[in-house]
Amino acid sequence: MNIRAQDLMDLMNEWAPAALAESWDHPGLQVGNPEEPVKKVMVSLDLTEQNVDRACKEGVSMIISHHPFLFKSLHRIDLSTYKGRVIEKLICHHILSFAAHTNLDTAR
Repeated sequence: MNIRAQDLMDLMNEWAPAALAESWDHPGLQVGNPEEPVKKVMVSLDLTEQNVDRACKEGVSMIISHHPFLFKSLHRIDLSTYKGRVIEKLICHHILSFAAHTNLDTAR
């Protein structure tokens, strides 16, 4: 059975619809291709560089975090910065990042 990231995002959105999120929140797809096949999922409170490094080593295809990694608007992606390095690793290793924050807090 082939599972795409979009299939898992659809399940997460059924459980915790984005409409339940606070107006200032940014749940959902953070980085990645929804059509990527998913073999392994990591769940974390925060998307950190350490988590992404572990995901790379362990063959994780998707990271579902509670707190959105991309919260404030990005005006540039500088690969020498913390956020830039994390985004680069996610993209280079075909790892999708998805967040469910205040929508998950209020879901039944």
